[in-house]
Amino acid sequence: MLKHILIFVFAGFILHSCQNAQRNDVNPDFASSLSIVDVYKELHNIKSADEWKSFYEAHPEFSKLYFENILSLDTTQGSSGFYQSWQQASRDSGFIALGNKVLKVFPNTDFLKRDFEKLFKEMQTHFPEIKMPTFYTLISDFTYQVFIFEDKNQQDGVGISLDMFLGDAIDYKMVAPDNTNFSNYFTRSWNKDHITRKVANLYIDEFVGTPSGYKMLDIMLNHGKSLYIAEKFLPEANDTIIMEFSESQLDWCKNNELPMWSFFLDNNLFYESSQSKIGKYINPSPNSPGMPTEAPGRTGDYIGWQIIRAYMKRYPETSLNDLIKMNDSQMILEKSKYKPKQK
Repeated sequence: MLKHILIFVFAGFILHSCQNAQRNDVNPDFASSLSIVDVYKELHNIKSADEWKSFYEAHPEFSKLYFENILSLDTTQGSSGFYQSWQQASRDSGFIALGNKVLKVFPNTDFLKRDFEKLFKEMQTHFPEIKMPTFYTLISDFTYQVFIFEDKNQQDGVGISLDMFLGDAIDYKMVAPDNTNFSNYFTRSWNKDHITRKVANLYIDEFVGTPSGYKMLDIMLNHGKSLYIAEKFLPEANDTIIMEFSESQLDWCKNNELPMWSFFLDNNLFYESSQSKIGKYINPSPNSPGMPTEAPGRTGDYIGWQIIRAYMKRYPETSLNDLIKMNDSQMILEKSKYKPKQK
């Protein structure tokens, strides 16, 4: 199999701004522009160098990124040599076995088209500058999960590695046993139910940007904004999808909101900036140190989400764009009048 083992969300070329977040009528032609290129199936059916060249020329930006950067094929021998390099890679027994798993889990991508139509219609109501990208479903051999790039005519292209969403069809821990990126607390959301959530996050991360400061309060409210925007972009999604928690993890957080708040307060963590002390509360982790063993990681993110929810409930006239521009974490906390729920 190809040798690259890396989990990375490639957000190289986002072109759209967030200038106007007021709700607008959705363009009726918006959904009709949605296109999904099923890369693995198309390449699987290619039988000659000329057919391969035609695919490359039809999708030049994607092909350059996919073949040269993701699969690292040899491009020094011209078109025919490039095709031979692809043939050699695609005939690898491990790559073939992985492709068979992908085809079994994803016999078609019709459900993705429906989900992406809903997602981008909702996104456009808040950010009308967004244009529908071209989607590419592919096999990256466990390198990239979702990524966005500059496609033809300076439009967005979104790549989705289906081999990174196989769910129980594969034991991801065995892909790279020593790589923590393949730990259960990451891979539990690597299934088809989370694809649209991951795609939404490509845009949300760009909209929200980096935290306004280094204290835990700054980071948890920054992440809380992202979670709040995600639930607006995906109004039908369960909170387990939004938070990327299991049902039991989400239930624990809902039932222990006050103890979590008290823990952060008692340990002076809201204004702590040391990553060694706050990292597991705001980043993917199997646990939250100092809390019961049932507590998942990212408990700080959950509280940050509830604070943003409380703020937006008190100030419903606030647009998502206005929310994004708010950089004073202390002001948001105070004006939210957030009170943790007691169970």
